Amino acid sequence: MYIARRISSLLDKALRIMPVVAITGARQTGKSTLLQHEPLLKKWRYLTLDDSTVLAALKRDPMGVLGDAPVVVDEAQRAPELFPVIKQMVDTHRTPGSFVLSGSANFLLMQAVSESLAGRAIHLHLGPMTHAELRGHGGFSWVERILEGEDPSRVFAPSGTRAKNPMDPDWIKGGMPTASLEPKDEARRLWYAGYEQTYLERDLRDLTQVADLGLFHRFLRLTALRTAQVLNMNDLARDCGTNPVTIARWLSILETSSLIRRLPPYFSNRTKRLVKAPKLYWMDSGLAAFLCGLYRSDDLAQHALRGAIAETYVCQNLSAWLSARYPEAQLTHYRSHGGYEVDFVIEIGQMLLAVEVKSIQRVDSRDVKGMQAFLKAEPSCRAGVVFYQGTEIQPLGARLWALPMGIGLR
Repeated sequence: MYIARRISSLLDKALRIMPVVAITGARQTGKSTLLQHEPLLKKWRYLTLDDSTVLAALKRDPMGVLGDAPVVVDEAQRAPELFPVIKQMVDTHRTPGSFVLSGSANFLLMQAVSESLAGRAIHLHLGPMTHAELRGHGGFSWVERILEGEDPSRVFAPSGTRAKNPMDPDWIKGGMPTASLEPKDEARRLWYAGYEQTYLERDLRDLTQVADLGLFHRFLRLTALRTAQVLNMNDLARDCGTNPVTIARWLSILETSSLIRRLPPYFSNRTKRLVKAPKLYWMDSGLAAFLCGLYRSDDLAQHALRGAIAETYVCQNLSAWLSARYPEAQLTHYRSHGGYEVDFVIEIGQMLLAVEVKSIQRVDSRDVKGMQAFLKAEPSCRAGVVFYQGTEIQPLGARLWALPMGIGLR
């Protein structure tokens, strides 16, 4: 059964405005499933260039194969000659909603789009499945309510709703559709092993032109061990056994492939964000956990990385939800000179919201010092929320609440 994705509403808007929509995202996040089963596209012709017969025909006669719009072309980057033809067709009949292009090789697809279809295409990103999508919810309903003007104290008023926590099984499964829907740990571990071998080690190695597979394998493991940490390029290069220039190139490939995200720091002065260290996140907690050698929820129970994997899970959910619902939003992290930290700062227009992630079942005053420092420094912040593994919403002070993660992600 097809599970609806939050991006569909943004896709609907994009199709009403632009002739071409390009959908990218990491491999196995559900792009092909979306293109084949999304109700918005049910009357569109679907072509996949993974089909060698279609690919060969398209290379011989691209305009004849494309025919009349609207058309979906999956794995479009496999035929570079396709893009000038689409440009010609769009320039002849500039009709919104004519083509949807998708591909897993983000770098190649977006390069072709930017070179041939500039001003004619809009880019949408499909991330891993969110906690809310898997359960049929909209996601982050508390953010929407606050943005609509509701008083945060009313939004977070105790309602008797209890969350099922802790959420270790969700963190270890991540959001890749096949893995997140797989109930058996061993089957999921084998799937991630195949993903690493066929994509991370083969496709990415080809893009980065890595001669030493062992070195690249170590790099992947070391970046996973650093998920949810401030990125130090020199330390990563030293531990990997290579130089910062090589590390920077490899990180750029991972980021372009939608496998990692570098989250900039928050400053009231926006120019400072360009010169301060970002935080590094893998964009799927299940994949990050696998690369760290964590295969079952029990493996996380007492592990030093439990908090980092929990934070990574929130990052992937928040990133996917914001890109679909509020693509103009800015997501940053806060770190003061005094050492106070907040994991996520959400900026939407003039609105600020702050989120801290804890993998504990009780929150006390020691756990909210960073959030209190941020709320004091930014009086305009509407609310500070601490996701934790308890079961009930709890007020923690002025503009500050503890929110069970299971409720916060709905």
